[in-house]
Amino acid sequence: MDIEQELQKKWGEFSAQEHYVYQLHLPFISEKALFNLLFFPQSEQINKTVFREFGCELPDGLKKFYEKYNGCRLFFSSLSIYGLQQYTEDVYEPYDIVRENLNAQSSFQDERYVFFASLGGKYLFAFRKDELTKIYTVESGKRKILRVYEDFGEWFSHFFYGLMAEYDLTGRKVHPNGKYKKYPVLYHLTYDLF
Repeated sequence: MDIEQELQKKWGEFSAQEHYVYQLHLPFISEKALFNLLFFPQSEQINKTVFREFGCELPDGLKKFYEKYNGCRLFFSSLSIYGLQQYTEDVYEPYDIVRENLNAQSSFQDERYVFFASLGGKYLFAFRKDELTKIYTVESGKRKILRVYEDFGEWFSHFFYGLMAEYDLTGRKVHPNGKYKKYPVLYHLTYDLF
């Protein structure tokens, strides 16, 4: 799947910045809010960092993703794939894969798993170092595996296409979080599994 092409079909062309491309400003959330961000690749550095920090290779699908992108923040950061932070002055960076693993492992406490993505920060996604195929879902702060996907492609397609349907052409959530109507950031964020 060509992520950029799929997103362009619905929301049009990307605009380029120093280290990422993006679609849509979301002024109904804030002046700086952006909808879809894809960070320019750092694949060699990510491969080295994952091997050094976690002692493993990346699953094939995730490795292919990193060949094109240094992480992403899609659908107003509802779906985030971690990367490497390198631009400390910029608010728009991928969430850092090393830092996010330290946070996740403080409660999950099973270092066989490497966390690489999140859904609204509430759910985390990981692969196992000794397996490198299946993708595991856990709730942030918990230890129980909630769902298993056969591979990165199945996992990504499930959330990517589900989230594409959940947002309209302006970047507004079709089914917003009604209890957060006073807080646009939470009103338009997807953080529940579907």
